[in-house]
Amino acid sequence: MHNYIIERDIDICIITESWLKDHDVQVMKDLTPTGYSICHTSRPSDRQGGGIAIIHKSSLTVEKPTIIEDLYVKFEYSQIKIVTESTPIRLLAVYRPPSTADYTVSQFLDQFSELVSYLNIINERLLIAGDFNFHIDDPTNNDARSFMETLDTLNLIQHVDGPTHSQGHTLDLILTREGDDLIFGSPIIDDEISDHSSVLCKLFIGKPKFERKCINYRKIKNINLEEFKSDLQGMTLISDDDSSSLVMNYNTTLQAILDNHAPAQKKTITI
Repeated sequence: MHNYIIERDIDICIITESWLKDHDVQVMKDLTPTGYSICHTSRPSDRQGGGIAIIHKSSLTVEKPTIIEDLYVKFEYSQIKIVTESTPIRLLAVYRPPSTADYTVSQFLDQFSELVSYLNIINERLLIAGDFNFHIDDPTNNDARSFMETLDTLNLIQHVDGPTHSQGHTLDLILTREGDDLIFGSPIIDDEISDHSSVLCKLFIGKPKFERKCINYRKIKNINLEEFKSDLQGMTLISDDDSSSLVMNYNTTLQAILDNHAPAQKKTITI
């Protein structure tokens, strides 16, 4: 995933079923490329699997909004707020585990509707993406049909067209509100990284600028080696002073020679 994000120059990446816990700090660090940040929501500690990661370029202005989490404990989701020059975007990443006797499709639809209704009163554009585990490509599937009817009631449009799972079904979806005009073109079903394919889309927002920072550097390669060697040979380091004075003399003398041949400079670079 680390290499995939870099190769595709992805600005925002959603990963469902990360199987990571809060203590997997090193794995999250390895997963996140340089210049990116990660926001991870783990599945409750009493259950295996699950987990949602949102990895985004650090140059994006991102906030972590708060919401009443306890109302939606039966399906997994994570969210960020992307601050843009125009209306902000609320990104909601969703993973719906397969239905069980303890958590029916009807319960999910009720809770999902409640969450979206809450987000609809906020003055932000809405982008929802993730693995919903509905075979929306199958018109005879009652659960999928109920889900699509719910999307219609919530004024949400589903943009992914084509199978995203190895068994040929469309499970991974991208949803927006009808009036938000947020998706540019049609999403692309890309590499099959696991039993699911990745889904790529372009958004109608400005691409984040590259991060810049100030660095210190020396032009070591430009040093005249003969003159440098001559100065080193002329150093007076042996004396009767104590060890502390010798170390200080050694450091200051070498520093002075280095500063003379390759003085420290500053410049601003693009990362």
